[in-house]
Amino acid sequence: MPALLTTLASGQADIVISDIYATEERAKAADFITYSKVFDGVLVAKGNPKGITGINLSLRGAAAAENTGFVEVPPVQALVPQCKAAGKPEPTLQLYADGN
Repeated sequence: MPALLTTLASGQADIVISDIYATEERAKAADFITYSKVFDGVLVAKGNPKGITGINLSLRGAAAAENTGFVEVPPVQALVPQCKAAGKPEPTLQLYADGN
């Protein structure tokens, strides 16, 4: 992702389209144009045996697989102190380079 933003900033490209999310940090370097709207969700095992309801305390003790740098990483990380304060096991992250 950094190479794409550098390419845009240097004028070598006029637009970047590549699974890039609008984050506060990226908004400091570029403007975002909304071209589509998606609904957020998480994938769970069939039947949702752990009762996960979203990126919230229901992730206690769960392992979350995510793409590095995606906007969902910080909210999961923010659950760690919340789980500790509630006396619940914290979620863990498995970070991957891409969605494949």
